[in-house]
Amino acid sequence: MSALTAQSMMRQLFDDMRKVYRGETQVNALTVVFLGALTGRPVYLMGEHGSYKSSMVRAIASSFSKNVLILSKTCSTPEEIRAAVEAVAEPLTWRVGTAATGSPSPVSLADDLEANLVAGVDVAYRERGNAVNVTFEVDLERFDFARDKSTANKALAKWLAEGFEKPVIVSRRLSAFLKQVTPEDEVNDVMGKPERVRALLGIKPPHLHKRAYLVGADVALLDEVTSNPRLVASLHTALNEGTVNFEGLGEAQVRPYLIAAAANPENRNYKTNIGIKNYASLDRFSFSALTTAPPAEEVAGGPGSIEEALRELERKPPVPVSILAKARRDTASVRIPEGALSWVDALLNAMDSCYFSTSTSKRAEKKSSPFLREHDCNLCVYKSTCMASMGAISTTRAKIAIKEGAQALAYLDGESEVKQRHVVEAALVTLPHRVNWGREMLEESGGDVYECTKTLLQRFSALHTTKQVRDGLAKIASAGPGEISKVLAEVGDHHLLRSVADARSVYTQHHASSDAETMSDSQGQGSSEAQAAEEAQNGRGV
Repeated sequence: MSALTAQSMMRQLFDDMRKVYRGETQVNALTVVFLGALTGRPVYLMGEHGSYKSSMVRAIASSFSKNVLILSKTCSTPEEIRAAVEAVAEPLTWRVGTAATGSPSPVSLADDLEANLVAGVDVAYRERGNAVNVTFEVDLERFDFARDKSTANKALAKWLAEGFEKPVIVSRRLSAFLKQVTPEDEVNDVMGKPERVRALLGIKPPHLHKRAYLVGADVALLDEVTSNPRLVASLHTALNEGTVNFEGLGEAQVRPYLIAAAANPENRNYKTNIGIKNYASLDRFSFSALTTAPPAEEVAGGPGSIEEALRELERKPPVPVSILAKARRDTASVRIPEGALSWVDALLNAMDSCYFSTSTSKRAEKKSSPFLREHDCNLCVYKSTCMASMGAISTTRAKIAIKEGAQALAYLDGESEVKQRHVVEAALVTLPHRVNWGREMLEESGGDVYECTKTLLQRFSALHTTKQVRDGLAKIASAGPGEISKVLAEVGDHHLLRSVADARSVYTQHHASSDAETMSDSQGQGSSEAQAAEEAQNGRGV
């Protein structure tokens, strides 16, 4: 399938869903959901109740289908169960073509498979008298053996020879796990239910129930997730490492095609939404959007209503999830022109740099993180040019999200190359939720972090295009190692230029040391080779 075909199908699906979720803020939220699907990154939806946040995520799940291989065998002893698990595990490790290297060990996979910890496979143990029927449901999109006909036939022959019932392949829409989180929920109420009490297991091995839980879902939405700090901690690991630890079983893989969190606005009208102040948590979500409820006239009724459009969407045949997988690969290869993200680097470096200095104190010699200091920015001499006083941010995940978001937006637009509008649009959905906004910015916007982001980009653009900054950035970019301080003294005492200069200095020092290490290694290797040649010539080499 060509990239154009996958691209056009994803665009068509987006257009179909936009007929349902048609308001401006709903289109923004729908775009964020598609960015999450195209990049595999988690997204954060904020909005009042009744704004169709859950509906969008459920609609994404029902718009895609997957092929599922069902394998089944009845076993009478724990040893037979283990043998059945190993028989299934081995073909799941097979790789074809260039992916053949680095295949996982069938034994290690069998251990995880037996406990039902492997993403893309659901293992169920059902008692039948004194025996146990073991059923494996395998998402064929996630395993390499299914991509090659001869390899798939080899696996089929193996399973039949091992006494499995004839395998069946069925097409299913993606499963959706949507959960309204409460403060009382335990982690296992959301993530998965372990079964490990030996007296209740019989001959079944300890294992995880993950159907109807987040770990086993293809698409997941956790609503009001911030109301439960214990769950947030577990979600951190799931988002960072792609795993959830279950005591006594091990680490279950978490690989949904889309994972989203939702929250109502943070104000007195929503008592379940505790103060969202943990920016380390919000930083895990790549993209976010604010959505509002549609007009009452559009919600229900005859032709043209949202409910009618939703029914029409549900009647359309689902798109194979292989198209989404292809679209992800193509999105990652969308070209980013050189320099397209340079202003993003300057903005993020400035928002992550604090040089707090008063008119009566000595200028700060080194930058510090805005998250590590508390002070009144109104007293700082850099107030007029300081982006960190408007809003502070940690650069790492923000830069990655803007890059990937711009590629995904270009892909949805049918482009093969990122344009500047895509970078700006990506910044508008990447920054709002992860910035620690200054009090003045929040007061100006009435507490709307999305309006804060627009104001921030407008002010940065005005600052970034002044002659002093343009000339200073050009000189800093061309400065070599050891020249940054001299250049900074020439261009003037300016917060934005100081932050860019500091980042440039770290970059040049790192690359200078890396080049020196490479040179040293190559010289050392040359000396070793010369010594080996001399020893060989003298009859001492091996």
